[in-house]
Amino acid sequence: FTYLTWTFKVESITPMMKFEQYRPTRELCLFGLGDGGNTVFALNHDARAGENVEEFAIKADSSRKYKSYTFTCHAQTRAGNLVLGRTDGGVALYDAIMQSENASCVLDGMPGPVTSIDVAADGSMIVWTTPEFVFFSRPSEEHWTKGKKTRKPAVLQLQLQPEAMAEILAQGDEIGRASCR
Repeated sequence: FTYLTWTFKVESITPMMKFEQYRPTRELCLFGLGDGGNTVFALNHDARAGENVEEFAIKADSSRKYKSYTFTCHAQTRAGNLVLGRTDGGVALYDAIMQSENASCVLDGMPGPVTSIDVAADGSMIVWTTPEFVFFSRPSEEHWTKGKKTRKPAVLQLQLQPEAMAEILAQGDEIGRASCR
């Protein structure tokens, strides 16, 4: 992807608003991750203009501002709020990524990296995974907006019992052997 003087590799893209891909339109508004998780970008393309109309190609750059982690995955709400998973296990909530590089709220302290993430359409629940755990949180509207917060939302950690994990791994081995036959 090249925009003005910026060139970077795109790893993933998603519509700026959850379910937007189901709406008939000639305008595309996308969030994405690029350059190995170092860059978060927004892209607007209006086919009615007859050419690419790209804006805000690079506004959040984790390698420049936060040298200790990169972004691993992303999801968005129906209103266009963005949640980013990070290599350090943190999850960052943004009300409008292109207005400021600072997250509205960061849920950190969990082991990383975040391997996948999703958010409810209304932003009321976030679920993310790491190699060992599944986490849930129920942010309120205040956590999606900038400004002073009373406190961070609670994070619930789901961990399988060792016996259950062993059983799942054993079933996976059986499935893997069966598919190789």
